[in-house]
Amino acid sequence: MSIQNPIGEPPRDPYKEYQKIQEALEGGGGKEQGPPNQSGGLFAYVLHWMHNMVDFLLKKPKELSLDKTLTEFKRCLEILQKEDPSTEDDFLAHFSDTWILLLQNSAARKDLIDLRALIREIQSYPEGADYSLGYYLTEHAGKEWAPMPYRELIQKIHFTGRDILTKWLSQIDQLLVTSL
Repeated sequence: MSIQNPIGEPPRDPYKEYQKIQEALEGGGGKEQGPPNQSGGLFAYVLHWMHNMVDFLLKKPKELSLDKTLTEFKRCLEILQKEDPSTEDDFLAHFSDTWILLLQNSAARKDLIDLRALIREIQSYPEGADYSLGYYLTEHAGKEWAPMPYRELIQKIHFTGRDILTKWLSQIDQLLVTSL
């Protein structure tokens, strides 16, 4: 005994025409095919990752002269002195990028002893800390996020480090007037 559909014809398959077109395009002509090749997706991912790494490694930093870089770093310190930018990711990224440019541009100039002293002072501030301001500025460069200790250090410098900021700003002013 066969069971018949009491309503009539079975429902129409909405994908039947699409499947016919797909088979014609693939040239399968109704051949059974296995699951798609999973290694193709992995290869595409690895290729995309390698492309991003090459772009990152070949990306040249902004070319600024030492005096412009120092002026931009001074502007970052002035912002830090006037307001608490510890929650602003754009500022933290710019501050780190400017620091890296300052390090790169100062490496070419062996004659600027005062600049090297300022860089050493910033790299080791605050004294006795596990990680210094220079460490966070260097490690954060090029990243889209900022670790909480870096944010907390920026906030601490804003609220309690006015004297050191004033000292660094005056050293930069002196460098801009005399050495560059």
